Amino acid sequence: VFSLHFFRKNLVLLPSIASIDINFVFPLVRSGLKIFLVQIMFFLILASDRFIILKFLDSETATSYDILYRLMTIVLFPFSIIAQPLWSSYAAAKANRDIEWIQLIIGRLYVFSVIILFCVLAMSLSFDFITGIWLNSIFDISFYSKIGVGLLLFLTMWSTIHSDILFGIGAHKLMGICVLLGLGAKFVVLYSVKLGDNINLESIILSSLFGYAVFAIAAPFFVKNLLQRI
Repeated sequence: VFSLHFFRKNLVLLPSIASIDINFVFPLVRSGLKIFLVQIMFFLILASDRFIILKFLDSETATSYDILYRLMTIVLFPFSIIAQPLWSSYAAAKANRDIEWIQLIIGRLYVFSVIILFCVLAMSLSFDFITGIWLNSIFDISFYSKIGVGLLLFLTMWSTIHSDILFGIGAHKLMGICVLLGLGAKFVVLYSVKLGDNINLESIILSSLFGYAVFAIAAPFFVKNLLQRI
């Protein structure tokens, strides 16, 4: 209703087929496909864990992992709100060559990351207490699994901080290479533990940590180098 009222009052802003310029379509689609492929590879690193747990372990372990994962994501809720508008803001800042603003935001996000890291540790230590109140049940999950999932979500946040910047300034190729290497590293670790018949929840989480670590370690150097060039 509001949209109809707005455009009725502002007819000049009403979208029109006559305004379409076909020359912009292909660059947008090409850029969008690159972003889509990188996001899919990020998704596979994390989302494949549930399928692997169900295949090699059991449904009870999958349930425990799912509860652990859902509880730990609470820590990232504030970040998801903060990060939502940043991608387009980085693109605008690049267009205006406002590198100081990008560096300022990065510095603040780094400080925020330290706070999140402490929250991950606190959540890992208090997991049994929280699930006891929430679900009236204590799950048999090792501390290594708890801290592992917490660190995995921290790496997800850390990677998102840098991927948003790289998406904003159009550096898709660097991301694609790193994330592809990370995905490969994940399955190399999984294959190794499977050969040694040591596959368990901790080793599956460890494989995802390796998967994200490739990009998470390289990304700050990529961002610093690209911003210096701009």
